[in-house]
Amino acid sequence: MRFLVCFVALASCLPQVGPPIDSDAGAMGGGSASTDGGAMAGGSGGGAPQTCSDTMQNGTETDVDCGGACAPCSLNGRCVTSLDCGSGLCVGSRCAAPQAVCGTAVRCTSWTDLTDAATKVVRFPGGNDRYTPACVRVRFGQSVTFQGGDFGSHPMTQACGPITVPAFEQSSGSAVSITFDKALGVFGYYCTRHGSPNGSGMAGAIEVVR
Repeated sequence: MRFLVCFVALASCLPQVGPPIDSDAGAMGGGSASTDGGAMAGGSGGGAPQTCSDTMQNGTETDVDCGGACAPCSLNGRCVTSLDCGSGLCVGSRCAAPQAVCGTAVRCTSWTDLTDAATKVVRFPGGNDRYTPACVRVRFGQSVTFQGGDFGSHPMTQACGPITVPAFEQSSGSAVSITFDKALGVFGYYCTRHGSPNGSGMAGAIEVVR
């Protein structure tokens, strides 16, 4: 009996075996998403738990309880990209209002969804001096290539949109790729010889979504 008591006492003094405190699991991606996911994703929380309603900026949030993995921020909220903003536009690290909304300047009633397409191409002229497809949808950060014709004969320009995209201004060459990584929303465009800024004739639009 005395031997058993001594054995138990000795066992209580031995180090307990468990996962190492300084394990590399978190660094290798095995850490809890609620504790270090924000820090690994470039958030400003320094590894703090992500909670979108705790009135604190943590995890991947770009401002208090918004941006990153949380709901988009309101106007003037801090942002890293336009995806962090409800307005779909981040300017100078702050959520801003779009410069313009296309509205009736775009006559698209439906969109050709190219978000998952291997190639995102708009051909011109696609017949009868038109863009084909004229109204397409892509995700933020994706590119659309206009090709097949001659911009000298079919000069292209922007009609409307949340910001100005200089790459829409084409008057020579036969192809151009435009990357939509600055703002969400609808960008209207048209041929200055065969279309109009109100969306008639040789005109179209790109809808950029999250």
